[in-house]
Amino acid sequence: MINKETPQDQAVWLTYMHDYNLSATDTLHYWTVLSTVRNGTLQDLQDQVLYAKLWYLMSVRGFPSVCCIGRVGDANNSGDDEPTIGDVTTLIDAKFISGTCDGVIECVQESDINQSGGFGATCDDITIGDITMLIDYLFITGPSAVLPYCGC
Repeated sequence: MINKETPQDQAVWLTYMHDYNLSATDTLHYWTVLSTVRNGTLQDLQDQVLYAKLWYLMSVRGFPSVCCIGRVGDANNSGDDEPTIGDVTTLIDAKFISGTCDGVIECVQESDINQSGGFGATCDDITIGDITMLIDYLFITGPSAVLPYCGC
């Protein structure tokens, strides 16, 4: 029995594709994640969903590792979840000075600030838009310009 006076933390996301044409020998698999955080915050729930995404990518899709954890922006791989001017400098180096991510950016997914490439981001997905977003976050709008979580 649910006590209606006590708030409950609940969230459910279900996404299914439709209009598939399957033959008799095809197999279709669906993975559904239901998550809740009792007496938690929105951040706690977002962390749970991120954990589920990472599990799916590594366990089901077979990605060997996912280097981007939490929010994007740690382009210089300092380990901080809060971006700094060093991250902007790293993006500028990769895009305009070195001209490559090789040896400059360790985790391309972390440096794809606008998440245009998702978990499969490549160096080509890092653009002036990513640099601009990070500069806006650091110097113009501030933390109210929320940075996305990896792969979102």
